[in-house]
Amino acid sequence: MKVCYPSWRYHATEPARIVQTQAESEALGPGWSDSAAPVVASPPVPRPDAPAPVGVEVKMPESKKPVGRRPVK
Repeated sequence: MKVCYPSWRYHATEPARIVQTQAESEALGPGWSDSAAPVVASPPVPRPDAPAPVGVEVKMPESKKPVGRRPVK
């Protein structure tokens, strides 16, 4: 995408700034964007050994179900 200068740059914790060139934009460092839209993090991937959240039913895959065991009396 072609950017016209001067242009605004936005950061999550810093005040917005106007830059005059691509070099100025790159000199700001990481975390700067040409959009004021918040960056949305993707949800964390659950670990297989993590406990299930309360109220969520967890079904064991067919390949992991015990085979050939008798129920305990």
